[in-house]
Amino acid sequence: MEGQSSKKPALLSRVYDKPVAAVAEHIFLLGICGAGIRALAEILLDAGHSVTATDVQLKSRMDAHQFWADWGHPRLRICDWDESAAMLAKAGDLRDATSVQVPRFSRVVTSAAVPGSDVRLEYAIAHGVPVELLSAALARCFASHRQICIAGTHGKTTTTGLLWWILESAGRSPSGFVGGRMAELQRSGYLRHSGADRGIAVVESCEYRNSFLSLSPDQLVVTGIDRDHFDCFPTRAEEDQAFRSLVARLPETGKIIVNGDCTRSLDIAREFSGHVITYGLQVQCQWSADHFRHWESGQQFDVYFGASRAGTILLQLPGRHNAGNALAAIAAATETGLSFDEIADAAGQYRGIERRFERRGTWRGMELIDDYAHHPGAIAATLTAARSIFPGRRLVAAFEPHQLSRTEQLFEQFRDSLTIADECLLLPVLPAREQASHAKCCRTSGRLVRAVNLAGGRAFLLANLDQVLARIDHSGKPGDVVITMGAGRTNQIHDQINRRLQRDFVA
Repeated sequence: MEGQSSKKPALLSRVYDKPVAAVAEHIFLLGICGAGIRALAEILLDAGHSVTATDVQLKSRMDAHQFWADWGHPRLRICDWDESAAMLAKAGDLRDATSVQVPRFSRVVTSAAVPGSDVRLEYAIAHGVPVELLSAALARCFASHRQICIAGTHGKTTTTGLLWWILESAGRSPSGFVGGRMAELQRSGYLRHSGADRGIAVVESCEYRNSFLSLSPDQLVVTGIDRDHFDCFPTRAEEDQAFRSLVARLPETGKIIVNGDCTRSLDIAREFSGHVITYGLQVQCQWSADHFRHWESGQQFDVYFGASRAGTILLQLPGRHNAGNALAAIAAATETGLSFDEIADAAGQYRGIERRFERRGTWRGMELIDDYAHHPGAIAATLTAARSIFPGRRLVAAFEPHQLSRTEQLFEQFRDSLTIADECLLLPVLPAREQASHAKCCRTSGRLVRAVNLAGGRAFLLANLDQVLARIDHSGKPGDVVITMGAGRTNQIHDQINRRLQRDFVA
């Protein structure tokens, strides 16, 4: 796409295109703490491969050992970040300087979060070890499957997880890839070997850097398109073109299930010559919902196909946005041949994804919730859901903005969504893949704090997670609902609270 080639890391444009034999491999993964690479590791282990993995967050051997202890898989090795550089520097040799055997890796797979100029990738290429992106590795794993790809700015993780669970419960034994751990399965990647009948793979499909164009969907779900990822889609037209290119990968016999409430998605879907199915809450769509009943642990609503009532869904996920996600999963599951009764039975048992309105318990009479929301639309949906579930209770939102480009381009939308909370505790922007000084990140969050306050909200700028916890500890009251939000580290606040509770219990 025009305007994007210059943004691709130079190193990764030199990726080897070497075919891999259909035998057990030893694969090195960079970015194992990220949801995508972790899910890929689970898929590769299912396939019989051995995996060595690391992440910049694993700064010591103790960190690496603790991460491995959570898995304990005999074909998985976790090493710390510095050790990984030494291993890949010796990737062509049998032994390193300490006489410890170094495996011959068949390939290195990296996430988009790892800079293309990272020395580990340089070492791999210098030793002739093929390097590929997560998206290419995923396409390789699911090449022989019938792929149901779920794409969109919002809701794709929840929709993917729910559809996967519905098919699993119905005995379809799907493979899957989802950007978060499922409560029922305690994993986010699964590979069933696909035989002649081409088993189903339910795949969360990310638009970042056109990653989803590595996939080959037989069925496509588009949950909606909103402005995001300004570092790779500077304009709305470029963003739309990415989704058009994904639609173009569908075969003529393929199907699109599209959010009819999103005009951008609908316009792109209508260019497809095959079968288009719509779902939505606000317009007349083929699949729709009505007669909502909400409570703290979820909701219930009637589902319609056209003018006919299909039945009632009981969902353990709050918020009208999750009703929309459920409609998408219902429509996709129906297209695989499942009955509405089978779908409804499974949907009622689904407990969601970690970090998606995840209830983390109570502390000093305060309800604790964690959510991945890092886009203004997701923040508004999360806080609005909390308002409906906890009427009359004070909402305290702790939010870490993710990326300067997103924060600056959507500044007014962030201001408006954060004013839904009664009190907002803002951290400095997490620049993630961007190069930015800490001072600039603080200034940008400071401007957002001032904007929220001028708009009638109540916001504070806090330097780090410890200060956020101290603020909650000092001013939190029984009955408050504390919601941590962001794609970065705000979930760690709950871990700190749990450690406090454990210390108090021991004392």
